[in-house]
Formats: sequence, C-alpha cells, structure tokens
Amino acid sequence: MWPWVLLYIGLGLLGLVALLAVIGSFLSKSHEVSLSLDCPLAPAALWDIIADIPGQTRWRKQLKEVTFISDAGGKPIWREVMERGRGLPLQTILSDPPKRMVRRICDPRLPFGGEWVYEIEPTSSGSRLTVTEHGEIYQPVFRLLSKCFDLSATLRAYLRDLEECLKQGPFS
Repeated sequence: MWPWVLLYIGLGLLGLVALLAVIGSFLSKSHEVSLSLDCPLAPAALWDIIADIPGQTRWRKQLKEVTFISDAGGKPIWREVMERGRGLPLQTILSDPPKRMVRRICDPRLPFGGEWVYEIEPTSSGSRLTVTEHGEIYQPVFRLLSKCFDLSATLRAYLRDLEECLKQGPFS
C-alpha cells in the first residue's frame, strides 16, 4: 500500500508544479519599479558615488565584494557578491556623466534578468536620483511566486543605504 501512497503524493506534487507553471505562463515576464531620492549633493558628486563600483562596498550594507571580470569595449563587467554569498554579474552598458547610467545583469543562464537606469537631475537643493528597474522573470513558476514578494525591496535597500551614506558626511 505504501508505494501507491508515495506515487499519489509524487503525482500530486508534480501536478501542483505543472499548475503553477501554467498559471505563471499567463503572467507578464516584465516588471518595472521606479523610486527616487533627493540628495544634498550636486549631480557630479552624486555621480561619483554611484559610479564607483568597488566603492559601493563601503556603503551598500548587503554588498560584501565586487570582483571585476572583464572590460568589453570600455563597458566594465563585474560580479557583486551579496551577504548571502550569491554572485550577480553586471555590466554598465551606458554611462553619460553626470546624468544617466544603465547597468544590466549579464548572465543569460539566470532565471531572471533586467537592467537598472540611474537618472540624476539637478534640483534647487542638490540633485534627485531616480532609479528604475526594468526586470524580467523568465521561468513561469518563479514569475508566479514573485507575486508573493516585494519587487521593489532591492531598490528600496539601495536608496536607503545611499541616503544613510549621504547623512554621514563627506565621502572619500
């Protein structure tokens, strides 16, 4: 009798995963999240902080290590290692100081991808940084499960860490 029970449980779990995949396949692969932060720095000074790839380990709390991989025609590729030990390869695909920068995940084998657009505009009190995430989740099951999570969490943590860094004063 036990082999049949195990078989039915296995088939039930397989059916559940298949159902999640079917439902997820009807959801959009793409999502967009955009958040802004007003900064007391001039655009060029703010640019220097966010464009300094290895320097971000000093102020991004979850970023533990940055390792350069290569430079593709003046467009650096690096791996960011977060505190949980996962690495994410990124590339700056557009750099227009001190106005606009675009960084993209550059590993097509991942179940997700996307890019972040950093836009800096001058304000009367310094500058405003707007970061827009254009994300994609390729696997339907992950797409469905992503509905249970806050897709803006990474972006909010980035801006919160940057704001904390700016409150600490001069950056060297």
